[in-house]
Parts: sequence; C-alpha cells; structure tokens
Amino acid sequence: MFRGGWAPRSQAQPVRVCDIIVLYIMGYYVITSLIKERINMIKQLQEVSLKSLDMINKNAEGLEKLAGFLHNTQLQLNDLATKVIKLERGWDLLEADLTKLDKRLESVMDQLERVVKKQVEDYERSKN
Repeated sequence: MFRGGWAPRSQAQPVRVCDIIVLYIMGYYVITSLIKERINMIKQLQEVSLKSLDMINKNAEGLEKLAGFLHNTQLQLNDLATKVIKLERGWDLLEADLTKLDKRLESVMDQLERVVKKQVEDYERSKN
C-alpha cells in the first residue's frame, strides 16, 4: 500500500488524514462566516426590491445547504480517519505477527538442518 511522504509507515497516513480533516474544518468555518456575512448583507439591503431580496435569500439558503453538506462531509471524514487509523494499527500488528512467525520459522529450519546434518553424519559413521 502506497502511503507517500518521507515519514515512516506508522506516521505517514495519520498525518495525511489529519491534514485533510483540518482542511475540511477550515472550509466549514469559511463557509459559516460567508453565511453570516450574507445574512448581515440581507439586513442592510432591506430597501432593495422584493425580487432582488428573494434572489439574495435563495443564495443564502444555498450557502446554508452547502455548509450543512460540508459539515456532513466533515463528519464522514472523521469516521473514515478513525477507520483508517484502526486499519493502520491492525496492519502494524499483522506485520509484527508475521515478523515473529518468520523468526520462528527460521529457528525451526535451523533446528531441522542440524537434525538432518546429524542424521547424515550418523549414517556416514554407520557405513564406515
């Protein structure tokens, strides 16, 4: 699995996920401030015609919907980040288990090699 960056495998993914989460949080707050600005603008433009005011209201509603969508996306990204971190931890545990099994297999192979070597030596001695 490609994780990118120069950081060690156990550190690269959480940093990238956190960066994405921070960007979405910043976007959410920017959209929220834009909505507040639009609402203030609507209050200042009460003298504008009803048709223009209606268009401004629709814009504000659209921005509110967009902010809600971004908020839901942020929540989903938080859930996704949690799952990715859990998978990363599981992957690290699996790698540790595989390393242990590999060392154990090497040990068994060494023991087997010694036993076979001894049997060959015993066989050679019995022939002589």
